[in-house]
Amino acid sequence: MKERPTCRSCHFMRVTGYAKVTGNNSHLKGPRGDCMCVHPDAFETFNRVCPRSSRLAAFIGYTPPGERKPAIKTSPKWCPMRPENQKEEKDHE
Repeated sequence: MKERPTCRSCHFMRVTGYAKVTGNNSHLKGPRGDCMCVHPDAFETFNRVCPRSSRLAAFIGYTPPGERKPAIKTSPKWCPMRPENQKEEKDHE
């Protein structure tokens, strides 16, 4: 059995932006960030695995305040790097 990938160590994970600093988060280490997956198959896999989801496609989650890694411990079920979501290449011999 293959191990599931983790978004914290994946090179396809990107922090796309940070929230504004307000009075509600000024006492923390900083604002939280938005983490997105930039894998070429992320949108396709998301729509295949979660066809009726109202969530933003390829959205991983938020970072803890002031950090650059997502709070998620493994990866979402739609992750294209997971073994169950890998495309099977068929040989036409």
